[in-house]
Amino acid sequence: MVSWADALFLSHVHCMIPVGPAEVALPNDLLEDKGQKQAPMMNIGLSINARGKVYLLHDQPFASPPLWVIYDIHQRRMKIIFDNSQEYPIHWQAPDDAHQILVNLKKILIVRVLDKKPVEGFETSFIKCSHGRYIDE
Repeated sequence: MVSWADALFLSHVHCMIPVGPAEVALPNDLLEDKGQKQAPMMNIGLSINARGKVYLLHDQPFASPPLWVIYDIHQRRMKIIFDNSQEYPIHWQAPDDAHQILVNLKKILIVRVLDKKPVEGFETSFIKCSHGRYIDE
């Protein structure tokens, strides 16, 4: 879990890139409250602060902690892997400027935001792959 000091970045966001439609349906098996009849919509975005730290910001809680994020360098797409083996693909393709940052990234913070304030965060490994094979660095 990320400390509050590390997560207090929102007032210093350098740029924010939506990583999909404004609202992305969250699969029911990733919901914290599985009693819900319909999956809520989740806003998710990629943020790079003035110090160059990269964050995935989202507004719905996950049922399971994220373990890592995989980035396919050819498809330029990410997916979050959770500790219950579930995967959450992010349907967004990185533009050239974001891709240049992501190919050099080793860690990423995944932060849930409520009312523009961080409420939960995880620092995870950012793993690159190419054609389905992991790239050792």
